[in-house]
Amino acid sequence: MAAVQPREPTNDAEAIVEAAQRPNMRFVEPRSEDQQARAILFRTREQFVSQRTETTNALRAHQSEFGHVAPQGIDHLRRLRAVVEDGATDPR
Repeated sequence: MAAVQPREPTNDAEAIVEAAQRPNMRFVEPRSEDQQARAILFRTREQFVSQRTETTNALRAHQSEFGHVAPQGIDHLRRLRAVVEDGATDPR
């Protein structure tokens, strides 16, 4: 197996020029503004869902330290919310 060499910008540029000069080279069309906007919307939504899941799991973990256990899933978040709003748990 050959050793992997670090990438150099000059080598990359030479490879791009060489590839562009080939007669059977296919070029990709740039994305339209609409396609870019939809991609941004999709990635942002995915990030929000990931952050919501992370926050919910953290809340479940913190509440389990006080003996309040709720099943996994966003649908069971109401149970943990009720415990937090009740304030009956003594943090000492």
